[in-house]
Amino acid sequence: MNKYKIIIILLLSVWTVVAASSASSIPKKIKKVSNSTVTKVEGRVLHEKACTKCHDSSVYTRANRKIKSLDSLEKRVRGCNANTGANLFPEELKAITTFLNSEYYKF
Repeated sequence: MNKYKIIIILLLSVWTVVAASSASSIPKKIKKVSNSTVTKVEGRVLHEKACTKCHDSSVYTRANRKIKSLDSLEKRVRGCNANTGANLFPEELKAITTFLNSEYYKF
C-alpha cells in the first residue's frame, strides 16, 4: 500500500509541474515532463524499494555483467519480481526496466 502512496505523490508532483509549465509566468526554460521522464522517475522509486533489498547497483556496472540486451533486461526484471515475490504490476516492471536501461545499460 505504501508504494501506491509514493506513486500517487510522484504523479501529482509531475502533474503540477506540467500544469504550471503552461502558465505564462513560467520561464521558457522549463519544459513539459514527458511520459518517459515520469516512467524513469517512477522506475527509480520502485527500484529503490524493491531491487535494492537484494543487491546494489554494482551488478549493473560490473565488467562481466550478464545482461546484454533490452530483451534480457526485461526478462531479468520479470524474473526478479517472480523470485522475490514483489508482485509488481507489468507497468511497474516496465518503469524499472526503463530506469535501468536509461541509467545503466543504454540499449
